Amino acid sequence: MATEAAPARPSGPTRLVYFDDMWALSSSATVLAVQEEGGRVAVVLDATVFYPQGGGQPADTGAISAAGTRFLVEDVRAKDGVVRTQDPSFSFSGRRAANLFKRL
Repeated sequence: MATEAAPARPSGPTRLVYFDDMWALSSSATVLAVQEEGGRVAVVLDATVFYPQGGGQPADTGAISAAGTRFLVEDVRAKDGVVRTQDPSFSFSGRRAANLFKRL
């Protein structure tokens, strides 16, 4: 019986940059994983300036640039200490440095 490999999982919680600097509109991060979740693509970062939806607070929006690719952040969700930014049409593989830009 063959076994399937488990999907890549982040090694720990996402660092929430907005706790260090609530006025930050941009930051750098590393893309840890790109996963499909419910027909959408979720990008998992090691750090984020994007505030996730929760408690009546709408999620931040903006963009992530990595390796010449631009990812529009349309939704941000937190689960198990990991923040996932979601866009229905983004794809690339491997760990990459990324720049994050929050839209006001």
